[in-house]
Amino acid sequence: MQKIYVSQCNDYSVADVDKAVNFCMKDFARNVKKGSSVLLKPNILIGRSSEDVVTTNPEVVRAVARVFKEIGCKVSLGDSPAFGNLRKALDTCGILPVCEEEGIDVVNFDEAKEIDTLSGPISVYKGIDDFDYLVNLPKAKTHGLIGFTGAQKNLFGLVCGMKKSKYHLKYPNRYSFSRMIVSLANAVKPSFNLMDCVVGMEGNGPSAGSPRKLGFIAASESAPYLDFFVSDLLGFKYNEVGTLDVEHSEHGLDVNVNNLNLISNIDPGKLRVKDFKKAGGLKLGGVMSLVKKYVSSRPVISVECINCNRCVENCPADAIAKGLKRPVIDYNKCIRCYCCGEICPSKAIVSRRTLFGKILRL
Repeated sequence: MQKIYVSQCNDYSVADVDKAVNFCMKDFARNVKKGSSVLLKPNILIGRSSEDVVTTNPEVVRAVARVFKEIGCKVSLGDSPAFGNLRKALDTCGILPVCEEEGIDVVNFDEAKEIDTLSGPISVYKGIDDFDYLVNLPKAKTHGLIGFTGAQKNLFGLVCGMKKSKYHLKYPNRYSFSRMIVSLANAVKPSFNLMDCVVGMEGNGPSAGSPRKLGFIAASESAPYLDFFVSDLLGFKYNEVGTLDVEHSEHGLDVNVNNLNLISNIDPGKLRVKDFKKAGGLKLGGVMSLVKKYVSSRPVISVECINCNRCVENCPADAIAKGLKRPVIDYNKCIRCYCCGEICPSKAIVSRRTLFGKILRL
């Protein structure tokens, strides 16, 4: 049975986060050797304040780093944001000061190598094998394309910079993209996964949704089972999360939550969210993906647009062009990857269902 550690954590105070993180890491930490090198991989999608809950909270990063430092490990931290410079993004979200205070080295994912996966070769950070432990620190958020961003999706940040765009083009629908993420996660095999679920994101995630207090931290050595446990608490069925759908159909993921070995200091039933707002993203695959432009949710640019043109510059399908007041989306080219919404600094790009999608409830 897969072990899932769950600890109540009501806020981001140092005391509460330290207590929760130490509870969730106690068994794993016992087997970590002094002098080991550790790479922390938080979710640094874009440079936004920690109050926007787009990124892993700085105090969660601090608490995890301190666990390894107490053992005598060398701790580094890295990611590849969807847009902009890593150090600037870390500074904006409050993690860079933590790195400086705790003596954590910041690693730029700027050199790549190809690794073999079940979805074919994928280009990732070249130095990933230089560390004894890869520790995955995702944020609990919704996602327009695959439903839920958790431990497995967070590993897409190992792909360097704009190389991510080519994978959105190569794997344009929900199932193929999710299968690529699963293949990547199974190839890199993070040593441990700890998810920031103190305050998550609901609605138009992973960057333009709304904060939702969840009140816990969860962890596991298994990325897919951690995602399954947390998403189940938030009201997702396994087939509403692209990566879990792939894990179940191709790798035999056990989707009976009662079969998990829960190690918790709180009744998990008290953490269940009955009215969690999911993202309105693409749910089609296979043959049905041929008609996705008519029935699937599509990105829409609202009046909040500041005309910065980041979406124009970063659209992997070149489906967005400059306009007089705001950019214009060509939905015949749009692959519904929702990258534009992820990098929009003003939350001006939202996912909306088409008329046919509403009728068919897609």
